[in-house]
Amino acid sequence: MTPAVYARTKKIVQVLIWIGLGLMLWGGAAWWTNHDEVGKCGDDVMRSGDVCNSISSHGGSSATYEEAIQDKQDLLLLDKALVGGGAAVFVLSAAGLIALNRRE
Repeated sequence: MTPAVYARTKKIVQVLIWIGLGLMLWGGAAWWTNHDEVGKCGDDVMRSGDVCNSISSHGGSSATYEEAIQDKQDLLLLDKALVGGGAAVFVLSAAGLIALNRRE
């Protein structure tokens, strides 16, 4: 491996390590925000049978308590996927960097 190829590969792997770490932190922060699994309408906690009506510049919408809970569970699944994907990128990149440094 030429020095230029080695340097470029090492830089790419280092960037991937930071991307993996960033994804883990982002997913963890999002999970922490959503982990309570409580349906909310704005700042108000919803109860079974409640309907949340919201108005925005793009129109209005309404959601039942059950839909709010399902949305929260979907967000939690996405948050866990971000943490898991970030961890996988981080671990594989760190292993690649270790292997790359052993070849040096």
